[in-house]
Formats: sequence, structure tokens, C-alpha cells
Amino acid sequence: MYYQHMRRPTAMPYGTNFHIFVKGIKPVWEDPQLVEGARFSLKMPKSHCSKYWEDLLLAMIGEQLPENLVAGLVMNLKPQFDKIAVWITDCNNETAVAQLKAEIIKITQIDEKEIEYEVFK
Repeated sequence: MYYQHMRRPTAMPYGTNFHIFVKGIKPVWEDPQLVEGARFSLKMPKSHCSKYWEDLLLAMIGEQLPENLVAGLVMNLKPQFDKIAVWITDCNNETAVAQLKAEIIKITQIDEKEIEYEVFK
């Protein structure tokens, strides 16, 4: 049969990190555009990571997330779980931060208590 001869795709190794950032912003806290930055982190089972990553990436590219707030997305593959972080440029804009959190919950359909928020300062 044809399917018997197909090779299965290899899984990405633990420790793999993906960074997708707005042009001109580096994925490091020290970047000048992230001086007032923060991030939302989602820790999830491996079975959900691909779906959440794709949904959040498409929302970012499709401008469904608050404009001029999202700096980028980071995905970390760990042995027991995976993490996705949404990095933002201005933690002081409380209205936009709350709106972003609501959008993340809407897109991923996760419980609010599963999201961590960390200010870079």
C-alpha cells in the first residue's frame, strides 16, 4: 500500500524555540522597543500547542490582536509540556492589555487562570 512507504514527519526536538516578531523588534527583553514590555504565557499539553500556535499566529498576522501592542509570539517545546508567549510592547496601556487577554482567551478557548502575565521590568 502507498501509505506504508510514506515516512512519518519527524518531531521537533525538545528545546526548539520559534520566534515571530514585528519587523525591527528582537525577541529579547533588552530590545529598546520592549522597555515597557510584558508577555502573556500559556502552558499547555503537547496535544494543543500546534493549534494554539497557528490560531494566535493567524490572529497576529490578520491584525485581530490590538494594533501596536503585540511585538511577537514565542513557542517553546519542552519535554512534558509546551509554552506559547505573546510579547507586548506597552504594559502601561491597561485597556489594550485587557483587550488582548480577552482575545487570547477567545481564540484559544482556555480558562483565564491558565494565562500568566509577566512584566519585563
